[in-house]
Amino acid sequence: MAELVNLYQRLFMQEEPLFVTDLTVAICTYRRPELLRTTLMSLASCDPIKASWDLLLVDNGCSDEINQISRLFESQLPIRYVQELQLGISHARNCAVRQAAAPIVLFSDDDVIFEATWLSRMWTAIIDHPQCAFWGGRVVADWPIPTPSWYDPQRCPMLGDAVVRYDCGQESRDWDAAEDPPFYTANLALRVEAVAMAGFFDPILGYHGRVPFGGEDSLMVKSISDAGGKGWYAADAVVHHPVPPHRTSRCYARQFAWRQGCVSVLMARRDAGRIPLWLYRLSVIKTLTSIGTWFLGAVCMNQSIAFAGQVMTIFNLSKCWHCVCPMATKR
Repeated sequence: MAELVNLYQRLFMQEEPLFVTDLTVAICTYRRPELLRTTLMSLASCDPIKASWDLLLVDNGCSDEINQISRLFESQLPIRYVQELQLGISHARNCAVRQAAAPIVLFSDDDVIFEATWLSRMWTAIIDHPQCAFWGGRVVADWPIPTPSWYDPQRCPMLGDAVVRYDCGQESRDWDAAEDPPFYTANLALRVEAVAMAGFFDPILGYHGRVPFGGEDSLMVKSISDAGGKGWYAADAVVHHPVPPHRTSRCYARQFAWRQGCVSVLMARRDAGRIPLWLYRLSVIKTLTSIGTWFLGAVCMNQSIAFAGQVMTIFNLSKCWHCVCPMATKR
């Protein structure tokens, strides 16, 4: 609550100089120095933009190695290094919003590779669509192995979530809250004011160190959209996300689906103050439907259909379990 009051004072009462740059690029990191080094090298190679911008590197692991890497790039990037002592990606993102030198924060991750045109095209989208509260771009999943036959994100979008993939087509357009999934913070620009109005990133959600959890970025986009904020899909602003080897297995996809079931219940309970009755009913119906899809795929000997049904069965069973046992959702 205190951080919300402080930012309100900064934004609306102007008790201190408001903003000094046009855009703040924010990368939050936790003890992945080699991945971060590659990410910063690709950012340093991005085309220049006709705007003032800075790079805010938020270190959530508070390690000397990350600080040293930031110093190595001081001559190539307008970098600011800050530490966030509270463990959790949501705390790190909230730190970035508080420390932003611009009215817009462009988030990305510490394990992506930027296309050379990424920064300029994202900035163009922001300038050309000032009515928006958020702007998101494509995230291409780069597999270290041939794409498995069971992987079909068109049939089962959750598989795209599991490897961090976002693709709504080749054409830039208005983001559709009814049809499009929320953007990832791997490639997402947000108005500082909109984040403040939404109550900041929820610290219950998101990774805590290396403990895998998600949903904080989806909830933020949903909250801003529900409040009337408009979004823009910048199809030509592209980052590449190398898929880590441990995410290339079916086992990981199953585990991800179970965690996402927990996240879904947490988000529903957060919105309603309790677990709504409709979620119990819908979870049971969806479980039965996805079991049918799993069975159909097995009968047809179609791996992608069968595994899509399996993943959605696990996801909906997780929702059923966490609805019945709400204590299991506590972090």
